[in-house]
Amino acid sequence: MDDSTTRRTLLQAGGVGLAAFAIGSIPGVAAAEPGSGSSMITDLGEPVHKTQTQSSAIAAGPDGRPLAYLCGEGNPSTPGEFAVVDLRARVTILDVRIAAGASIGRNLSISPTTGDVYFGTSDGAELYRYVPGADDVEHLGAISTEERIWALRADDDGTLWIGTYPGGLLLSYDPATGKTTDHGQALPGEQYISAIQPVGDLIYCGTQPNGRLATFDPGTATFTEVELPEGPVAADILDLNLRGTLLFVITGGRAYVRDTEAGTWVDTIPDVSGYGVSPFDPHAATVVYVRSGNVIKTYDTETRALTAVGWAPNATPETWAWIDLADPAAPGLSIAFTYWNNGRIYAFNPESRTSYYLQPELLGAGTQLVSINSGPDGNIYCGAYLSPPGMGRWDPDREAFELLAGTSQLEGIGTFNDDLVLGRYPQGRLYRYDLDRPWSMGTNPGRLSILNRTRRIARSA
Repeated sequence: MDDSTTRRTLLQAGGVGLAAFAIGSIPGVAAAEPGSGSSMITDLGEPVHKTQTQSSAIAAGPDGRPLAYLCGEGNPSTPGEFAVVDLRARVTILDVRIAAGASIGRNLSISPTTGDVYFGTSDGAELYRYVPGADDVEHLGAISTEERIWALRADDDGTLWIGTYPGGLLLSYDPATGKTTDHGQALPGEQYISAIQPVGDLIYCGTQPNGRLATFDPGTATFTEVELPEGPVAADILDLNLRGTLLFVITGGRAYVRDTEAGTWVDTIPDVSGYGVSPFDPHAATVVYVRSGNVIKTYDTETRALTAVGWAPNATPETWAWIDLADPAAPGLSIAFTYWNNGRIYAFNPESRTSYYLQPELLGAGTQLVSINSGPDGNIYCGAYLSPPGMGRWDPDREAFELLAGTSQLEGIGTFNDDLVLGRYPQGRLYRYDLDRPWSMGTNPGRLSILNRTRRIARSA
């Protein structure tokens, strides 16, 4: 077996990187004698490297400058990261790996009493604190040995309320004492508390896998289910936001609006995507912003009017804030939000109607592979989990990876004659890649071309 053939025999290793394996020699690796126990595997590195920041917040720092706090996903061999980005200077001023855990879901919250930033891991229950201005994060340790942190929200006295998986438990954490209290499962059968919002003396909890809502009364230590207008929703409850006395319950596709004083549902906002609604507009005290119908709209909490503002970024909001960019072209305050893909940050100034965009420099991590196959050209193609960056192509002759952009998550990679066939999640669509032409996602590979070609072959047979 020659070197070229050897380099083209590959397998997936570790779920993140790619490894080469052969019975013969591998360039740079001496062949092992039988029974020697020497490794016959070479780590080829990461086919797809990405940044995913599902946990984030924007707030003024110690000197008043607007800062973005971003938690990036790791992988089984790389811990997650925590970064601080100066939105005026457009620079990342802190970016560190955390002590333990790779997955950090939507569970970051800023304490209204101290301004400290808290977040936890969703592949464990490790809790962290960042004091703005510090040069590292503080690892507070694990708050549970059996549960994972799935949601987190600080209340007005600084107590952290934490929702868990798989028990669907509500916990509270006292930063002053480091004590964690288990308040039990919010609703029978619900494995996740996915959203939390303190409202007066009550703690509202949204659940998964069924979208249900409950309140917890710390005084009586009891949970009470709150019936949604249409009953349990098929989608999860993604977020809960209190704006004045109105609670916005964000589900996959709509937002229910509840008057917490009257205890009644007052409105439903359709076609909602992303998480939550903005804080009140400082220029219009009854107005919040929301993404509805794939565009940003204002929602008037008094008139219930929903109005497009002429801003339609190709992104779904994770968290909202009003910020001062200290930019003459964007005077006063701008509405901003974070987006999970590459930690991107968007802002819009209602007065000047100018927009802001930043993709900060972050560490990122290798993406776990979900599909791998060799192509008719002898290259190795790798599809990765939740992968907007694209798919990886390994050229054994050049011994190098190339990113083929825009594929999203590829669950299957196969061949048809001399072409590559790609199966894409979540659309369940097939794409055909003509290896003799340049890569251009949407054109080559093109959607459903493989089926059209199959029909032509069948007709000519």
